[in-house]
Amino acid sequence: LPPPAPPPASSPPRSSSSDPPSDDLVNILVLVTSFIRAVISPESKIAAIRILAWAGPLVSDSIILDRLIPYLTALVGDEHESALVRAAAIAALASLLSLVHSFPISDHHIFLHYILPTLSSCCSEADELVAVAYAANLGSLAETALRFVDMAAAVKHKELQKG
Repeated sequence: LPPPAPPPASSPPRSSSSDPPSDDLVNILVLVTSFIRAVISPESKIAAIRILAWAGPLVSDSIILDRLIPYLTALVGDEHESALVRAAAIAALASLLSLVHSFPISDHHIFLHYILPTLSSCCSEADELVAVAYAANLGSLAETALRFVDMAAAVKHKELQKG
């Protein structure tokens, strides 16, 4: 599957964590994430995943971490889900996580305790499409995980120097 298309060049710049996204966009994302589990058609789920990935650059890091990532990890971890849907969810998960540049210190273990355990099932996946999607995004996921660890270490180091 090709990666989701980036937002058009005329889109507003990426929102920082202190700059709240438009309520309208958040409401649309709430609707999309609410319906993504109820939709039966794999094509509809993939379209919803692409909407989530498209919206990533337009919303804050906290929206990505708190509202989008949980739905994508649920899709990736659902062994009864279509391989196409799981592969698209892996690509969107890697894309959205790479956009995150700030997070609460409490989320620094998100990869170790949440993302990697979910993705570990893809290593032994019988369906090659899911395994290939995992392999194709492994580099991006590793770089993002390292960035998360480095940022958390820097914050902890600052806190130790203060107190």
